[in-house]
Amino acid sequence: MSRRLYSEQTARELDVAIRGLVETAQAEARRILEGNRELLEEGARQLLARETLADAELEAFLRRVVAPPTGQPRPTATALQ
Repeated sequence: MSRRLYSEQTARELDVAIRGLVETAQAEARRILEGNRELLEEGARQLLARETLADAELEAFLRRVVAPPTGQPRPTATALQ
């Protein structure tokens, strides 16, 4: 077993910060999927019909994804400091 080199308080602060980053990323992923629902369904139909997409087809498909604005800056690793 390895010994931590930081306090319980620091561990709690890290847990809270990391949880916030994960929740923010999850919310952003959900917004992207919801905002591109028709595209997601089209891709699912193509995969059901053909089982695979060639690299170029997938790249062209992914270029059509639109990320909605979040209104907040994206968190970075420095947010943990």
